[in-house]
Amino acid sequence: MSVFVKIAKGELPSYRIYEDDEFLAILDINPISYGHTLVFPKKLSKDILDIEDDVLSRMILVVKKVNQLLKEKLNCDDFNIIHNAGSKSGQIIDHIHFHIIPRFSTDELEFKVKENNIDLKDVYQKIKGN
Repeated sequence: MSVFVKIAKGELPSYRIYEDDEFLAILDINPISYGHTLVFPKKLSKDILDIEDDVLSRMILVVKKVNQLLKEKLNCDDFNIIHNAGSKSGQIIDHIHFHIIPRFSTDELEFKVKENNIDLKDVYQKIKGN
């Protein structure tokens, strides 16, 4: 059973900041910013490729609602919204969730694109099948 299912059932403690019949938003126990929040469905789906489309549609509306709540209550400037799909991307818990990372003018978090030698034409041709 996923740790998130256990949290949803009340078997593990959490700081719940939003909840409805289908979804839960909790403060991350290892936050990378003030107010770092996780949004997930109470029913297990592994990742964005596994979740049913209609559930994902409702989930992203919850992410938006929680963003609005955090902006109002924490007075943050901006947000990062992140979903890790699979272990190579950093997914630790095999249960779909979105990280909402509030950003403040005073924080020092950096998400930078680094230079690389990726041939965009090659990538495009593989995707398009040319």
